[in-house]
Amino acid sequence: MSKEQRQNVIVVLAEPYAQMRRALRSALAAEGFRFVIEVGETNSFAMALNDPMPDVLVVDINLPGERDVLDMLREIRSDKLGRNPFVPIIGTTWEAKPERVRKAVDSGIDDLLVKPVAAGTVIERISVLARNRKPFIVTSDYIGPDRRRPGERPDEDNVPRIEVPNSLKSKVEGKSIDPASWGFAKKEALAALNTERLKAAAFQVSFLAEQLVPAMARDMTQPRVTQFLERLLSTAADIAGRARLSEQSQLLPLCDAVSRVGRELAEIHKGQSNEPDRLAKNLKLLKQLADALLAGFNPDRAAGEMAEQVAQAIRRYQSRVDGAANPAPKAKSG
Repeated sequence: MSKEQRQNVIVVLAEPYAQMRRALRSALAAEGFRFVIEVGETNSFAMALNDPMPDVLVVDINLPGERDVLDMLREIRSDKLGRNPFVPIIGTTWEAKPERVRKAVDSGIDDLLVKPVAAGTVIERISVLARNRKPFIVTSDYIGPDRRRPGERPDEDNVPRIEVPNSLKSKVEGKSIDPASWGFAKKEALAALNTERLKAAAFQVSFLAEQLVPAMARDMTQPRVTQFLERLLSTAADIAGRARLSEQSQLLPLCDAVSRVGRELAEIHKGQSNEPDRLAKNLKLLKQLADALLAGFNPDRAAGEMAEQVAQAIRRYQSRVDGAANPAPKAKSG
């Protein structure tokens, strides 16, 4: 990527330390990046996402401000913030705390650099994202570039990879961004992502139902029951909102019914209600609705195949839970 190719690329540099911002901006300018927008906190960052539309973001994952910047990045990927849900995002951080790194990865960033970071490294990463950016994948709780290594999750090799518009690539190739063409490409890619999100969310509802039905029937005081119910309600809300915007809006009544049953079960759980008939009725209904939702959003797949996939997910989850509760003993030194 030559200096001439970089001159029309719009970079948003979100860095809390003014001295570091100036230094990195100067280095970028020296390498041909003429349009670098500097921001130091989250309110300015939000405003920088609209006009002009950025082609790449370089963001400190602990950017100060009224909001958590990582929540904002998730909103970008969900097309709830800014104009470009597919903008390449390079995260930076001084402290690679595991929980913060995990949240950053889950927000849909393309890359994460630990500071101090040389300007040459940032430029090299931008070049990679222009030449060879990874396609997007969608799960029930993630939208963003496929960050899995080859062979890492062979059971998920059938997850569709979706190529999304990349204005950064277009500009370094000398192509102009036509607003109408960009809008059409964005709409098509969002529709594809939405379809996959609906499939993944339906799978998640089925997974949660398979866990909740026996757990609530057996012992409602289990800590996992609360977690499962919260996840069921948030997933049901997400799937209902997306169904309204999809070509499968006829399944909206099913989505709304899952939300109603989830609220009923949450009420029963909250009050530790001694209403066995009401509990049994709603647990039975949840299982029926979950099966119908899974089939409705995956009409091209056999019910047995999907049931086995849900069972595999439950086994993996249970294995992780058991492993956390019973860690392997440490080897004693000789």
